[in-house]
Amino acid sequence: MNIDLHAADYLALLVFVACWMGTDWLIAHRGVRHPGVHDLIRPVRSAWIREAQLRDIRIADAGLIGHLIHSATFFSSTTALILGGLLALLGTTLKSVEVVKNLPFAIEASQQALEIKVLVAVLVFVVAFFRFTWSLRQFNLVTIFMGAMPNPPRSDPETDRATATAGRLMSLAGENFIKGLRCYYFAIPVVCWLAQPWLFIAASVVVAGVIYWMDFHSRTLSAMRVADQGRSLPRS
Repeated sequence: MNIDLHAADYLALLVFVACWMGTDWLIAHRGVRHPGVHDLIRPVRSAWIREAQLRDIRIADAGLIGHLIHSATFFSSTTALILGGLLALLGTTLKSVEVVKNLPFAIEASQQALEIKVLVAVLVFVVAFFRFTWSLRQFNLVTIFMGAMPNPPRSDPETDRATATAGRLMSLAGENFIKGLRCYYFAIPVVCWLAQPWLFIAASVVVAGVIYWMDFHSRTLSAMRVADQGRSLPRS
């Protein structure tokens, strides 16, 4: 079966994947020498769990984790609704072709090409859904470990391992939540693809650049660096 896409569409899709995967790789590896927002917040999460273990009453900690769980739940539900809307759009692609033709700078595309583009958008939000739901489950695991923490003062290898595990789970949950948000960012170029592939390429590069700037050059990072220099938390 021939796929009814232009050569520019294939190039645009390749650039999109490279921008998305490249951004994930860069954020994960550049922090070794040049820590970004993602890297500076990781030891804070672990420190939070260690401090929670030393508190007799952990109502505030439970409330904060509840807020994180609520955020993950909200985005999971929203993503499911978006997926439902995109799947419904697949059933009306014939009418959507006429709508797309009227978009500014749009190029003519067949019904099959439009269906492929919508399916790519579906794939992006499927990844987001799994990221958010997995993050939700990890946050719930953190609450279980926190509930199992003994009352202070107590320091033994078992308690230390449980605290370290809870801190690691908190970091993993936060990372999956951020990667889920990143899927939303990269859904913007896919929407631009409905008009034309060159706009898709431009949007992919711009989104990747904005994400890179936010993580490594934003004022948020500057503020976090000041806070990081003023404390002596062990990195983990």
